[in-house]
Amino acid sequence: MTARVAMVLTFLGPAGCASAGGGSGGSACAPARTGTLAAGVRLQPMAGRFVLTMTATGGAQSGRSVAGYLTLREAPAGTPAPAANARTALIGTTDVILESVGALRLGDTGAEDARAPGVAVYEQRAANGAPTVTARVGSHTTAAPTPGLQQIEGSFTVLFVRRIEGSGFAGGWQSGGPEPGATAQGYFCAARIG
Repeated sequence: MTARVAMVLTFLGPAGCASAGGGSGGSACAPARTGTLAAGVRLQPMAGRFVLTMTATGGAQSGRSVAGYLTLREAPAGTPAPAANARTALIGTTDVILESVGALRLGDTGAEDARAPGVAVYEQRAANGAPTVTARVGSHTTAAPTPGLQQIEGSFTVLFVRRIEGSGFAGGWQSGGPEPGATAQGYFCAARIG
């Protein structure tokens, strides 16, 4: 059983987050909700063990942060993807208490089944090689799609990756569903610890 790092922080500014730069010269977790990844960027630096810090900037828990562990590994060959033009690059688990920042918990975030993992990282590449990288959180949203059907609406908790470095990655997140008031958003940083 792994020890939990789950802690709720009152957000006082970007310096209150875990460093995505790591080490003594690492930069503080700062908003990276917009922008695009460079063409040719690789996802290998996203494999490993991280402290994931999520900060809410919208929703009922705006101004709050939470941190926990995130572990990602390369997805086995043939792991289903949500769409024909996407691939499942990484799968893993997290123990972040999503509700602390207003995000929805959609299934088991600690599930290790490759067909419905706790976290799944998807990659789509444009013709120029620029990737779009997203991570769905919760086994209900990462489960292999039913052949011939495509989900077009429903609840979600998604991380949008905007920066990838050897010491971690960062971006924005959104969570919501069809129920009124069930939306939240913010930014995140994943700082490598292993």
